[in-house]
Amino acid sequence: MIKIGDELIERKDSIEETMKALRLHLHNNKIIIVDENDVPCTDDQIIALMSNDYVEFKTKPIVQLEKETIFESISCTEKLEKKMADMLDSDNPNEVFKYFPGILESLLELAKICKYFNSPIIKQEKIIEYARKSVVQMEENNDNYLREITEYEFIPMISEFKKFLLRGKANC
Repeated sequence: MIKIGDELIERKDSIEETMKALRLHLHNNKIIIVDENDVPCTDDQIIALMSNDYVEFKTKPIVQLEKETIFESISCTEKLEKKMADMLDSDNPNEVFKYFPGILESLLELAKICKYFNSPIIKQEKIIEYARKSVVQMEENNDNYLREITEYEFIPMISEFKKFLLRGKANC
């Protein structure tokens, strides 16, 4: 038997059939299986746990996970805004080169969240394109280019995404 939240599900003849039934149950109930830290489990983790005769899965409503993601993303955008402002305020090119990779990394993470929420505001492909161009500029010690794309591309992107998240927060 498999316990999901408060419900019991019977195992099927194969692991594939059991996973199919499990996914259907999760979908119908709009829940997701999470680990002890409330991190969503992968199929591989679920299958590994199902090797036991009895398994009990902790679940979380998808809407709750989305709310948490929105709140965490708002916090992330605020930290990123601060990081970008600090970079732009610095007169030291080395500071620009120090901050910039972290800014790109944060934008790539936010692009994943945009994709999940079907928002076109921050696209991974666009950030990768900026990263490629930035590498060349960094090799040429051109901090002005990094400042310009941060000020004229990244800050407006983050501002728009933050507004999108705040609208989502209001609807939660």
